[in-house]
Amino acid sequence: MILRNTLKAVVAVTLMVPLAMTASKLLEAYLEHFFIVQTVRLVVTEPGINTRAALQLKQDLVARLRLQRIDSMTTEQIQVVRRSSVTRIQVQYNHPIELFGTLIFTLHFDETFP
Repeated sequence: MILRNTLKAVVAVTLMVPLAMTASKLLEAYLEHFFIVQTVRLVVTEPGINTRAALQLKQDLVARLRLQRIDSMTTEQIQVVRRSSVTRIQVQYNHPIELFGTLIFTLHFDETFP
């Protein structure tokens, strides 16, 4: 009887630990995305955005993200599109989710502001 209960507990823990770790990695990815979205929205609403060079906007955005300890974003993942007097910033990037060194799946984020 004791062996059966112990075996049930071991099986439950063996199944729950990877699930909990995956959930925490998903939460981390979505929190990082939230901070990226907030930072891009802040940059888009700044006065004089239409007069700044596209490369300068990209570098400024990456620098602000690094201040928030988001080092995964590069200028290649950011596009600045200008039409008339509207400046749009598009951010595209992938966030791999790994568990015990094995890639489980990849989240793809694609946002355009404003």
